[in-house]
Amino acid sequence: MQALQRLLRRFNFESYRSAWLVGGVFFLLFVSGVIWRGLYLSFLDKQADYYQAIEQLMDKSSLVEHLIMSARNRSVLISQMLFMKQADQKELQGLLERYDQEAWLIIQEREKYAKIADEKERVLLDRHAELAIANRAVQDYVIELLKEGELQAAIEEYSASMLPVQEAPLRLLDQLQTHVATLRLNNTLAFNENARYLKQVVSVSSIFYLLVLLALAAFVLFRLCKLDNAQRDLQAKLNERLQETTAACELADQELIRQAHYDAVTHLMNRHAVEIGIEGLIAKANRVSLLLIDLDNFKWFNDTLGHAAGDQLLVAFAKQMIASHSLIADDLVGRLGGDEFAVALVDASPEEEMQVCQYLLKTIAKLNDQYLPAKPLGASVGIARYPEHGTTVDLLMRYADMAMYEAKASGKGRACVFDNHLLDAMYVELDLEQALKQALQAGEIQVFYQAQYRLSDLHMSGAEALMRWQRSGQWVSPAMLIPVAEKTGHIHALGLQVLDKVLADINRWDSQGQHLAKVAVNISPVQMRLESLTENFIAAIAKSGVDSTRIEVEITESAFVEMELCTQFIQQLEQRGMQISLDDFGTGYSSLSQITRLNFDTLKIDQSFVAQIEHSEQVCVLVKTIIDMGHNLGLTLLAEGIETRQQYEMLKEWGCDQGQGYWFARPVPANQFSFDALPSLVS
Repeated sequence: MQALQRLLRRFNFESYRSAWLVGGVFFLLFVSGVIWRGLYLSFLDKQADYYQAIEQLMDKSSLVEHLIMSARNRSVLISQMLFMKQADQKELQGLLERYDQEAWLIIQEREKYAKIADEKERVLLDRHAELAIANRAVQDYVIELLKEGELQAAIEEYSASMLPVQEAPLRLLDQLQTHVATLRLNNTLAFNENARYLKQVVSVSSIFYLLVLLALAAFVLFRLCKLDNAQRDLQAKLNERLQETTAACELADQELIRQAHYDAVTHLMNRHAVEIGIEGLIAKANRVSLLLIDLDNFKWFNDTLGHAAGDQLLVAFAKQMIASHSLIADDLVGRLGGDEFAVALVDASPEEEMQVCQYLLKTIAKLNDQYLPAKPLGASVGIARYPEHGTTVDLLMRYADMAMYEAKASGKGRACVFDNHLLDAMYVELDLEQALKQALQAGEIQVFYQAQYRLSDLHMSGAEALMRWQRSGQWVSPAMLIPVAEKTGHIHALGLQVLDKVLADINRWDSQGQHLAKVAVNISPVQMRLESLTENFIAAIAKSGVDSTRIEVEITESAFVEMELCTQFIQQLEQRGMQISLDDFGTGYSSLSQITRLNFDTLKIDQSFVAQIEHSEQVCVLVKTIIDMGHNLGLTLLAEGIETRQQYEMLKEWGCDQGQGYWFARPVPANQFSFDALPSLVS
């Protein structure tokens, strides 16, 4: 059984059952056909044998009849010759000739019969021949008597000798005829019986093949019906699958449409849908106000509390904007990306615009109370109007964006309406960006140096490298240049170019015998985001041959916004012996924990404090506190922007270590830089 199962598996019977069945039927038909054909040919051969035997027996019957007829004719001819008139010799001669012909015919017929006779027939023929020979002598004697005219003697001889003899051959011929007739009858019966069997074979085979064909036709019909049912089932399944696929595709299309038009986090309209919606509003409204809202300090919130908390905040803000009680529940509201949202108001007056802005600011204030972040969240709103400011969606977006950045620059947490001066400022910025790019390519950036002195003896302790750029005969303010460079990404190339010039100037001074202990180089927080900054910075110093300990890196407190990057950068520079100073201390984001976390060497007191120490007791207390705190932390204190002797005296008295400012020296090019001490100022 297992062998049969293995065989069925080997020939894959289950998968091809119909094929195996049809093949088996045709094999059965083939075997049956061979068997029926053998039977048919066998009966047909017998039939041919019977037919041939019957024909032979018919020939024998004919020959026997001819022999009997010839024997009787001879008897008749003898009788005619005995009873004819004696004078008629001519007639006698004719009868004698006929008598001889009949005798010759009997001999020929007997010879023919002997060729086809069986054993019994040959025995009878042989006895007939013997009797015929014995009878022939008597007949010849009677004929001689007739020829001699002895009619009476011939009659007596005929009656006495010939009549008793001639009946015996006839009886033998009758026996032979009876034997042949019997054989003929038997063969005819056998022929008919064989014909009946042959007819039965043909009938049975025909019926068998007809039944097989009917069965095969029924099987084919069954398979066709089954195939039709299977096809219907398959079609039904395909239709069901098609319906499911169609439904899934419709859901996918709806999802794609939703993704194409709605934000995944807040489920508000996305930028594309907002732009389409504004186009529709412009087409049918007389006035459209576009408000772009940017959340202040959201990046810090996202980085500090995590993206999940940031997404929760965005969702909460979005729900408040589209809530049923919201002032903009029926207006177009969408999220452009990140922490930027858009609101489109139709036929709103300036007062209504401001009401919406105040509502948005109050909404973000409520979220502040909910999350209590260390840095309060706020919102800066930029407003552009159709058709007053622009007639296309693109222009409205650009102008609202410019107004929003103006609101940020003005102190955040407020709204700003687009004005043409913003557009002018943008064109100025674009022009400045292009000019800066060309200046960097042409190497037009210059480096000025402002000396730094020990306040105790006014001996030079170092210098700060300051970037300067003269465009069309006029100096471009760093306060204008640096933000543009940071915004456009040119700050990286600018910083490296300044560093290369500083290193070249140090080598030149060293070759002239004028040694400067250290030179401070400013690094922008934007530069720190570049992964290759440290590598490029260190590679430039190594290539120049300048001792890295003579380079002091100044960073501002704004770098603390990205604390991790700032920490990595400082640690990598410290490993190479570079000094790190914190510029503009007290004006930005610094805290005592951050100062202790980062190993600074120098704290630079911002010039905004130095400028007020002559007039403000509070500032004096603050500056003295900074100096005492820095000393207690082991840091060097350097005051910026010293412009009067009184400022110098006060800072020196409070223990400030170093200082720089116009009272000591103004920033000058490298070839005008003086290495002399300033004892005259002390006196």
